[in-house]
Amino acid sequence: MTLAPVLLLTAAVWARSEFDARAKSGMELLLHGDAAQAEVNLREAVRMSPDSADAHAALALILIEGHNRPEALAEYKHALRLDRRFIEGRRISAVLSGHGWAGDTPEFWDMEMGDLAMEILNEPKAHEKPVFKANIHFPAGWMVDAGTARPDMTDSRASISTAGGKDELTAEDAYDWFEKARKAARASYRGFKLLDKRVCDRGGASCIQLLYRHDRLRFRESFEALDVILLKDGQYRRATYDAPETEFETHFDLATRSLDTLQF
Repeated sequence: MTLAPVLLLTAAVWARSEFDARAKSGMELLLHGDAAQAEVNLREAVRMSPDSADAHAALALILIEGHNRPEALAEYKHALRLDRRFIEGRRISAVLSGHGWAGDTPEFWDMEMGDLAMEILNEPKAHEKPVFKANIHFPAGWMVDAGTARPDMTDSRASISTAGGKDELTAEDAYDWFEKARKAARASYRGFKLLDKRVCDRGGASCIQLLYRHDRLRFRESFEALDVILLKDGQYRRATYDAPETEFETHFDLATRSLDTLQF
């Protein structure tokens, strides 16, 4: 009888080590380009530990690499149900390295998981009408919450936000839409100063890219914003990067690359 607890503990340790070995092998295979065999190993890891959010998230990543996005979404939803931190900024690279499943991971893996999270967050709820789905690639390492992303592991207040839907301002073009939106919300653009304005080309939509400065009363300082606005067939899409003037350049390149992906 005295051996029972020892045997149970030994079995639990063995099961955990076997689970980790399966997951580690799967990630190593993926890093070497064998997504098919990597999937086999991660599926076995998930079977062994079905309540592991990390395993479901890792399997979702492998399914993306294997071009099986529908099932990847299902696996990531399962991970989110088990651990909401995945949607509040927890990075897949930190998960993989934390377990010892993978060391140096490609930067785009975090971005791909962020894309999955955004796709899930923007899915129409049962009681809602279909809404604009943000097609934005938030920079890797940014915490994503709904339509906004912020730099992780910093004190920065920089953010990228997205919006879209019906053009209720009945504007003629993207710049006209912005001017009407600014007049409709004057308080949000206090101290507004346009610094640059460029017309861009995005799939037949009227497109404008704006760089401007405005005052944020809440923070009692000036912010700069890079704003991309599209208008097409009575619909608008908008993505904005903004940050305090003193921090604006810090994330500018990352944010610009992200805003460049905005489309209908």
